[in-house]
Amino acid sequence: MSHNDEIHGSPESKRHKPNPDVGEDDKTENSKMLKTGKRFVLKHTFRNILNLEASKIVKSKKDEHFGVQWYFCIELAAEDFSIWLYCSWPRSLEESTIKANIH
Repeated sequence: MSHNDEIHGSPESKRHKPNPDVGEDDKTENSKMLKTGKRFVLKHTFRNILNLEASKIVKSKKDEHFGVQWYFCIELAAEDFSIWLYCSWPRSLEESTIKANIH
């Protein structure tokens, strides 16, 4: 992950496609991590999303969990609604795997 002001994969840089390399074997590894990993819930309510300007990106406030800043971004386009989850990973922390469930 880039450590400058622009977050790799953010709407300000470029959009990423899902990783085709993630397969069934990864589900087993994720199950193991859920039993031992740290967990938290991140919530934000965006209001009046149907009235957003086309292609305008709106960010939530940042929340800190386990020393990492997290936030959401949304964008309403002509035929799409996009939502992203970002984290500002500090250089001082080890590399890690993150699993997210969206409800």
